[in-house]
Amino acid sequence: MVQRSNVSGTAEPDLGGVVMVLVIIAALRVFHLLFLYPVDLAPDEAQYWAWAQHPAFGYLSKPPLIAWAIAATTAVCGDAEGCVRLSSPLFQLGASLFVFGVGRRLFAPPEGALIGAASAIAFATLPGVFLSSVIASTDAPLLFFWAGGLYALVRALQGNSARWWALLGIFIGFGLMAKYAMAFFVLSLVLLAVVDREARPKIVSKGGLAAIVIAALIVAPNILWNVANHFVTFAHTEANANLGGSLFHPNALLEFVGAQFGVFGPIFFAALLWIAVVRWRILVSAPYRLLAVFAAPPLVLMIVLSILSRSNANWAAPTYIAGTVLVVAVLIAERRRKLITVSVVLHSVVAVAAFAVVIWAVARPGALPSWADPLKRLRSWDSYGRAVAQVASAVPHAGFVFDDRPGLVEFLYYGPRPVEAWKWNSRGINDHFDLTRNVANAPNAPLVLVTESQEPSEVLATFEHSEPIGGVRQVLGRGRERAVKLFLVEGFKGYR
Repeated sequence: MVQRSNVSGTAEPDLGGVVMVLVIIAALRVFHLLFLYPVDLAPDEAQYWAWAQHPAFGYLSKPPLIAWAIAATTAVCGDAEGCVRLSSPLFQLGASLFVFGVGRRLFAPPEGALIGAASAIAFATLPGVFLSSVIASTDAPLLFFWAGGLYALVRALQGNSARWWALLGIFIGFGLMAKYAMAFFVLSLVLLAVVDREARPKIVSKGGLAAIVIAALIVAPNILWNVANHFVTFAHTEANANLGGSLFHPNALLEFVGAQFGVFGPIFFAALLWIAVVRWRILVSAPYRLLAVFAAPPLVLMIVLSILSRSNANWAAPTYIAGTVLVVAVLIAERRRKLITVSVVLHSVVAVAAFAVVIWAVARPGALPSWADPLKRLRSWDSYGRAVAQVASAVPHAGFVFDDRPGLVEFLYYGPRPVEAWKWNSRGINDHFDLTRNVANAPNAPLVLVTESQEPSEVLATFEHSEPIGGVRQVLGRGRERAVKLFLVEGFKGYR
């Protein structure tokens, strides 16, 4: 059963002061993005921006909410890079407020307010949250809806109010529209019903059923879009798991677990492991049990996946919603509050240092070796778009064709607007532009082919006419460059 639990006597922190701290953190991040972050969009970010120009209920590699969020922010402040990324710190602010609510509601006052406040500030300063706040990605909205869903569940279980069950369904539904990893939340809900006999009748009640129905109605348009497009998003998600090869990768396991010390912070992740191994008995009692049930599945399943195939460091991010509250609550109960303070300070210092390194790397692109350069995949896309357009301006053409996704999406964003650009790909459907911008559907008119291939004979052979018109070469840093060749092509004959 979800109930409030006393941890230790303390004065209750000021609610308004905590909210103000979280708002200030978010405001600094927004200011940072809009005025102090001169970093070009990554290919994935440019891809999401391109999706946002044509809002839909689905895209090949992701559900649609990230595109909707970008469409909303760019409608307000324009298409600059900071505006494309603007929803991320706002989503993280909302997630932090919900984390505050979870801790405050699960534990009895005044300790609940302390746990909620410490958890919210700790979460807002996590390294993974800092990184997620400066890029446009599906993680920020996922964490927002996961945290909102967890708060709504806590309120529903404590009061069994119909409105909280309805809000739970709304958060689950839109969480699934942000990223399918929200399905782990549903798994945790089922596990809670199994292990908590007092929560079980409420979860399987009319309120719980209503939540599932509401979530299903919200995600239904995306399901129907996938039906109409042969379930391409689900197939892409399955392909990301990469379970078709050998199924034992100890190095990938070590890399994934090691990366979690960076995502959650070294002190907090070590504390989480300590709780799981040494203090596991505390997890049997409420409300620690609920927190453990909603923290464990994403992390455990991603650890298993990393052994069988691979797991990206951010794939376990939902763990750290409940995980942050759990670690903070246990550290306070164990009278180890200084570890929370040290962790928050450490994460804040690292965030400021990382920002300084990025600014320095922008100013001195050749100062760092490739392996240490945080911007090695983000440099010079702006100048790339202008340079390609400049070379192409020498010949009459009806549009562009690219044989790789990064080049296409970066040109859509940084090239001249409006622009007709198409995708060449003879190996099936690998991204959304293979569905929507296949060169087979391009007009029968001269096009400018842009390719990084040093020997693009396979591509050129699919056109009746081709001739070289120049190229673009950019130095991206020490030992790195981007070189593309441009050809005037006409008369697409079809893939062979």
